[in-house]
Amino acid sequence: MKITACVIVKNEEKNLPRWLDCMKKLTRDMVVVDTGSEDNTVEIAEKGGAKVFHFPWVGDFAKAKNFAIDHAKGDWILFLDADEYFTDEGCRTVLELLRKYDSVREVIGLMTLWVNLDADRGYRYINTGYQIRIFRNKPFLRYHGAVHEVLKSGAPYPTRMQFVKELSIYHTGYSEHIIHQKLQRNLEILLAEQKRRGHQPSDDYYLAECYYDMKDYKRTVEYIRKAIDEELVPVGRENRPYSILIQSLILLDAPREEIEKAVQMGLAKYPGTAEFRLLSAFGAWRGKDYLRAEAELNEGIAMSGKKKPETAVSLMVDETKNLIPTAYWYLGQLAAWKKDRQAAVELYVKALQMNKHRSEILQSLMRLLKGVDALDVIEMLDALYDKKADAVFLVPVLMQTGHSKEAFYYERLTDGMMTDFTRFFLAGRYEAAGALAVDEGMALSGLGYWLTETKNVPPAELSMLLPSKGEDEEKRQKNLRRLFS
Repeated sequence: MKITACVIVKNEEKNLPRWLDCMKKLTRDMVVVDTGSEDNTVEIAEKGGAKVFHFPWVGDFAKAKNFAIDHAKGDWILFLDADEYFTDEGCRTVLELLRKYDSVREVIGLMTLWVNLDADRGYRYINTGYQIRIFRNKPFLRYHGAVHEVLKSGAPYPTRMQFVKELSIYHTGYSEHIIHQKLQRNLEILLAEQKRRGHQPSDDYYLAECYYDMKDYKRTVEYIRKAIDEELVPVGRENRPYSILIQSLILLDAPREEIEKAVQMGLAKYPGTAEFRLLSAFGAWRGKDYLRAEAELNEGIAMSGKKKPETAVSLMVDETKNLIPTAYWYLGQLAAWKKDRQAAVELYVKALQMNKHRSEILQSLMRLLKGVDALDVIEMLDALYDKKADAVFLVPVLMQTGHSKEAFYYERLTDGMMTDFTRFFLAGRYEAAGALAVDEGMALSGLGYWLTETKNVPPAELSMLLPSKGEDEEKRQKNLRRLFS
């Protein structure tokens, strides 16, 4: 059994090294099709041991991918994008799965979970879908579609794509710094395709997704309503049109009745889907209808703990787990407003147990714990976080929320993310911090900000940071010590 790894690229010098390292764990037969890179992509691919082919970009992803398949020699093809990868454990699972299904003739591809991560925000989870990136090298298996290309089979015998729940592909292509450029590119290709071959029903869903991510919610509602009527959406995303509709109506500040109608449409189609009720609760929160928000948040959380009816689509991706931390966060804020500190702490902790890298939730918890003994705070954080791996995340939040002792504790576990000035300051050695600031020529504006924000020094007193002609130096130093003490 031989494997060929394929990829199409353009200006992927940042992502390609990881792709190459990942594929080398699975095969040495790597096909890289370059569509016009202007950076070091081609050189990286060649040095990495890949066979590089050139294909002029014609605005059609399927054509470029099929060109790559034509150069594949393996029995199986791995066609991950340059910004996709398997974990080390995932690579081992790939080999096990191929050995398992290689002799099963009707299985011509493997469908896996597709996890979108934001690399710009500490690889924070965005959402999940399904993709077929592993398939047999057969002449009847080719891609179709200029954008959102789909693998289609023209096999002369019964075949199937096997869903394998034990394998996930991780994708960083929706990270914040690149998503806007990709969306504009995809929209242009979609509109050009429509003009060339006329409208197709499946276009409406993809256009709605594009407009939604581009924050054009009016157009989103227009196209997603059509997609709901047509019921043409990718496998595993059957609930997505209703979620997009609900969120777009909320962001358009539509009447509450219209939002609730969309929620009920979703629940009628897919009963027990807590995602719809939670989104409705977020809309109530946005509208400052806190009583309704509280009721719906609790209802949504309760729904999420119940088993769905058997009629639910088995592969449908439910985004509830991505929404629950926010639900607990909002309930925590409500509890804090009611002066129920213990309940608020418990709710914030629940939220962080589900998504510990939500800095805004941690900030809420730390503000609530202001004045609590530092050792108790550290004990709580150690139970939630890996103190070494997460120290870089914890320190800025602790500094922002006035937990200087705790920040100093975790900073020692980093690779020196603080300046000596900050270390002295957090340790309470204010005179040493001031002396160091003066000796090292620290920007006075930055020093003034520190004093105003952390020591509550009135702006009028910051003038003493500046030397004045004829001023008694001993008196000035005495005043500086007072500022830092």
